[in-house]
Amino acid sequence: MRSALVALALAACTENVTLSDAPPSTGTATTREACLDAWAAEHGLNEYGDPANTLYTGGTPVFDEKSGRHLSRADYFFMRQPEAKRRCAR
Repeated sequence: MRSALVALALAACTENVTLSDAPPSTGTATTREACLDAWAAEHGLNEYGDPANTLYTGGTPVFDEKSGRHLSRADYFFMRQPEAKRRCAR
């Protein structure tokens, strides 16, 4: 089942795009999230694009308790894994 999900997610995001010619995101968040999940699974990463065994103070890296700043999972993932942005940003 998991391999079928990964294959489906990869099929949804296989178009090669360079950062300079990528338009603003037009894909659905669900498609992007599936692509990020597939990327993470392929590279042995956790859901945020960090090594699988990474622990976070506060439970999540996308919220800074000091500043109150919140990033989307995709923005954080793309900062950590720029190559994923080329495949999953749409």
